Amino acid sequence: VSCATASEYLERLEEKGMLKRYRWRGVILSRKGMKEVNRIIRNHRVFETYAYRVLSVSLEDACECASRIELHIPDKIVDSMCSILGHPKTCPHNNVIPGGKSCCGV
Repeated sequence: VSCATASEYLERLEEKGMLKRYRWRGVILSRKGMKEVNRIIRNHRVFETYAYRVLSVSLEDACECASRIELHIPDKIVDSMCSILGHPKTCPHNNVIPGGKSCCGV
């Protein structure tokens, strides 16, 4: 990725309120940006856990598939998978699964 392309993407994310850029010092995620990051992490880990435990997909394949669709899974679907799984606290890699807005008592 070129510096110009990276700069364009950062500008777009800043316009959407996802981060704050500080010239020559870097970037910091905003509260909105952190919520989106946690949503994506939750999507990945819940889907991966569901595919591994319920569908008996290998852990490697479950993780790869989760990486491909984590940005596109609706919250309702993730919450349903989480409920079916009994609201797991961690994924098969033993990483914490963030709680959902309307799921897991959050």
